[in-house]
Amino acid sequence: MQIADRRLQIEGPDRRDLGLARKRSAFDRATLLLGRTAGFNPVAEGQPGSSGELTDRTGLVDAYSPSREPVDQAGHSMRTILQFSFLVLTLSAGRQGCHAEEPGWLDLFNGKDLSGWHLREANGVNGCRVEDGILVSKREVDEKRSSYLVSDLEFLDFQMQVEFRVPKGSNAGLYLQGRYEIQILDSYGRPVDYSMCGALYKRIAPQVNVCRPPGEWQTFDITFRAPRYDAEGEVAELGRLTVLHNGVKTLDDVTFVGPTGGGWMDQYEGEPGPLVIQTDHGDVDFRMIRIRGTAAEKSFPQPAPGVLQLAASQSKGPDGYGHGIALDWRTPHHYPAAKFLVYRGTSSDFPADNAHKRGEVRWWPPYTDGWFREAGDYFYKVVPLGFDGVAGQVAGPVSARGEPNQVDDPDLSKCGWLSASCKGGSVQRNQSFSRNALTVAGKKYKSGFGVQAPSAIEFLVGDVTQEAQNLRLRGVVGIDGSVPKDQRAVSEVSFVVEGDGKVLLDTGPLTFDSGARELDVPVPAGTQVLRLRVDPGASDKWDHADWAELRLEQVTQPGQP
Repeated sequence: MQIADRRLQIEGPDRRDLGLARKRSAFDRATLLLGRTAGFNPVAEGQPGSSGELTDRTGLVDAYSPSREPVDQAGHSMRTILQFSFLVLTLSAGRQGCHAEEPGWLDLFNGKDLSGWHLREANGVNGCRVEDGILVSKREVDEKRSSYLVSDLEFLDFQMQVEFRVPKGSNAGLYLQGRYEIQILDSYGRPVDYSMCGALYKRIAPQVNVCRPPGEWQTFDITFRAPRYDAEGEVAELGRLTVLHNGVKTLDDVTFVGPTGGGWMDQYEGEPGPLVIQTDHGDVDFRMIRIRGTAAEKSFPQPAPGVLQLAASQSKGPDGYGHGIALDWRTPHHYPAAKFLVYRGTSSDFPADNAHKRGEVRWWPPYTDGWFREAGDYFYKVVPLGFDGVAGQVAGPVSARGEPNQVDDPDLSKCGWLSASCKGGSVQRNQSFSRNALTVAGKKYKSGFGVQAPSAIEFLVGDVTQEAQNLRLRGVVGIDGSVPKDQRAVSEVSFVVEGDGKVLLDTGPLTFDSGARELDVPVPAGTQVLRLRVDPGASDKWDHADWAELRLEQVTQPGQP
């Protein structure tokens, strides 16, 4: 990857004028006209006026309506002539030439190489390359997820134009300032929702779905103004965003504050940030990424912010089941941190050290704790870690009462757990690790847990084993059906059930071809902790495993009432 040092100021319109209408490129004009002929009828927004609003910038939809379409002496309509002229211009001028008449624009993608870009992680996997003038982004390289691609330059307020192509079923995104994701997704023909292509991800849905079929080129025209904060760190002005998707205004001067899910940054909201391409969710291609605004050099890593108004309260567990304690706080200007380190103790004077570290949160609160062996008051402290690697001031302690998650239902999928972990992510409840239906040997199951080995789930069962005799753990285990066909030969796991550290069952190595294995495991009376473990096989690849329809059932012995 070639990285160029392009620390410069881009000439362009004053920030107050970023909403003014501008000319559409010849490519977009031809696309619009030809699209109308093919039946694509974008919503007319009117011609540019003096209001400063971003409207349909060509006027073509309104000016060339069939009812008042001019013709020449030979009877050819001006619309037909323009269609042909723009098509010729598009095919002959090329992408760069089409925009030559519009000053102030910078091509973030130069069509030749990856100059001006870098990977989010210095040692990350580069899934991007340039082929025939197209930036090709692949989700994986040698079975390793690609690292996000980040622009060297950062921007505060800007206009941006993007041409992209997404394959069938694929998923990507553009993070404006690294914080606010404009979703890129194969959304052709689907109902409008806030996670579809062109949405401000999980915040604001487009007004209409104008997505083209997968594999076709599409456009975004984006006008962005960052939120503003006052001297006290409170929001003074909400951010503003307008998006034209394939020439149609789908987000109309919407307001927002706070990063979208997955948004990352090493700077404060309201300050310049880079353009970030999400590369690890799915394949995507770009043939134009250009921007007009004020570019800034990347600032120095920000120190840790202060933690304000730290509070603890009882809640559901981390995954919404069982008992938990929720921590929340705020920071001045909503500043992020590289991490917020969370510490827990049983007294107010406990030290914030590794022995008491409970977890961590990237960038933003809240944090939910849940795995308590005993009932009692638990105390918490939070330490922010700056992007410069220096820890900030300790906040707390605050406290709340924690309750143990004793198993209270025969169906373990309805119970809170004591602890849960697995490789590469989190244990999935009632779905596979890949977030599909639990499927073993071709049969789908509604309840259970999906994991990737190595994995362990612990349940507190002391109340149940003291009250009931002859308990048995029953269910079905096996490798999940979502494992790709070309990886099934190397997928191998062992399922292990432990009671208070003693092995109650070890299936030994199971492969995809082993199918489903039924469980019927006696649980000794008085057992306190039931542990479900999945160990990986020799390859340690695609070890996606399911515990399906797990139940603790009391078996009546002969002669018992």
